[in-house]
Amino acid sequence: MYDLEKIGIIIKKIEMGFFELRKFGLTKENVSNTEKFYASSMAIFGILNEAINLAEEIIKKNDFGMPRYQAEYFDMLSRNGIISEKLAKELKKLVRDRNIIAHYYAEIKEYNLLEIQKRSFFVEDFVKRIKEIVSKNAGGNIK
Repeated sequence: MYDLEKIGIIIKKIEMGFFELRKFGLTKENVSNTEKFYASSMAIFGILNEAINLAEEIIKKNDFGMPRYQAEYFDMLSRNGIISEKLAKELKKLVRDRNIIAHYYAEIKEYNLLEIQKRSFFVEDFVKRIKEIVSKNAGGNIK
């Protein structure tokens, strides 16, 4: 059975991250603004961390096994019909992006962050799909 409270908290964190990311308004025209650049990169980092946490929670509750690395979480969800292969592929790329932000932060270029930001919105598709699955299987909606 899904822990609706835990999943709800993770999703709220993701939604808040996107709210903040949109508020920062990082664009090609202002990406050289260091405040916007750093604030946006940290919002993206938080969103991606929570997407990984959400994937892990779904995997655990469905007893899909234990992935060896974080990017494999999304392959596992795809193999078990939770998300599409296409979405899994995009989310795996975002896990690699998250690792770049975490370990090579000072080396991120402006154009890299803009591209990561653009692709980060695949996490919203992931959240939508998880809400559908959980609502269907748990008999309740996530708040």
